[in-house]
Amino acid sequence: LCETQKTGSFGLVQPPEVAVRAELAVGARVECWIGTWAPGRVIKLHYHEAGFEPWFFAPYQIELDDGGLIYAPDDDDIWIREAS
Repeated sequence: LCETQKTGSFGLVQPPEVAVRAELAVGARVECWIGTWAPGRVIKLHYHEAGFEPWFFAPYQIELDDGGLIYAPDDDDIWIREAS
């Protein structure tokens, strides 16, 4: 499942050189798997938060249409896809 966002502060870290799909740029309408496909939009690339391993960056942070904030743990169509 796409992971729910945690809150907190963390030190500055540099995202690794991770490729993300051009069609899923910031602002792109997407659907994310949360047990069912939920609509939303990409709001950040290479997302990192407190509690993540220092080396882990989620490829996308998504704001769902219901206002929830989640992230896709991997750039794969099983987690996130272009909105249909």
